[in-house]
Amino acid sequence: MRVDRLPRRLGLLAAGLLIATSAFVTTVPRLVAAPGRPEQLGSLADPPQAFGDPTVRPLMDQDLTSGSVPAPSSSIPPTPTPLLEPVATPKPAPKATPRPTVTHPAPPKPPRAAPTQKIVTFPTSGTQAQFLALMKNMSIDVIAMEPGTYRGWHLFFDVDRTKRPLTVRPAHGTVIFDNSGGGNPDGLLYPGWHGYTAHITFSGPFVIQNYKIEQTGLISTAWASHMAFNGFTVRGTTAPTTNGETAYAVYVSSDGVHRGSYLTFDNWNVDNTKSGQKVSGLQLYHTPQAIGVTALHWTVTGGHWGFVGRGNATGVKIEYWTISHCIVSFDSNGPAGIVKYVHATSSGAPTIRSPMVDGGGNTW
Repeated sequence: MRVDRLPRRLGLLAAGLLIATSAFVTTVPRLVAAPGRPEQLGSLADPPQAFGDPTVRPLMDQDLTSGSVPAPSSSIPPTPTPLLEPVATPKPAPKATPRPTVTHPAPPKPPRAAPTQKIVTFPTSGTQAQFLALMKNMSIDVIAMEPGTYRGWHLFFDVDRTKRPLTVRPAHGTVIFDNSGGGNPDGLLYPGWHGYTAHITFSGPFVIQNYKIEQTGLISTAWASHMAFNGFTVRGTTAPTTNGETAYAVYVSSDGVHRGSYLTFDNWNVDNTKSGQKVSGLQLYHTPQAIGVTALHWTVTGGHWGFVGRGNATGVKIEYWTISHCIVSFDSNGPAGIVKYVHATSSGAPTIRSPMVDGGGNTW
């Protein structure tokens, strides 16, 4: 390269740079000094100016033909890529809170009227046959016996009242069953001796007096279930042929085939103080024996046995008894159950054999 041509080439290169710079600057407003007024800055409204001397003109294409500096391909600057502003993630529209459904409670149903019991009053003049017909009448719920004395009764009955239980009670006051002068050695009531008998309740006060019985009970059960005989007093009753050893106020027996079940005898008073021959309290005997025999709140005075149990009865409950002046207070050999809160005085010692259990609270 010739040295004398170097200044000219450097001049051409500088001019090319100035042209390229002026090409970009002339299209963009700049804050530069106004022509001839360097003390005052131009505004955006002033015409665009080149850097440096404002009198420098842009070079034309022909000025560059002899040089090696390429001319810009276009005088229009590239459009700068705009910066994208971050777009916020749209928030989901809030869901409307559903209004709670107001549920109005249904108006209360009127209470059902208690079923009306059909009560039939039975007079003291009525016969045993008439009484038995009422027991079999399935439209009757209660037989209300007029207070007074019913003489010479010995009632055998086999009535299943499972579908409509029956209650027999005094209409008011006390009902007395009297057998004065009678020669029949039977007791008073015999349920289940000729057929299944169930769901009948005798609810006193009842009095049984002046019976002369043999080897039986004033009440003697066989194939009977869900029966109750509550609130009985026994007085003036004798057992002349056995001196009371096999005569009882209550005799839970068996027909030899069927078990009785769920028999209740509560609130009995067996009073032998005016009897020449003693009548015992409660006996369980013969097999198959009953299931579930309950006898609560008994008083036995002057009997041969207060309680005696034989056979295979189960679920026996003897509780809250008072026994006095009996030859044997309590004798159990076979039945399963519990005896408790029995108070015996002036009576023979008890015999309590398993499976009968001494439940405590007893004094002998």
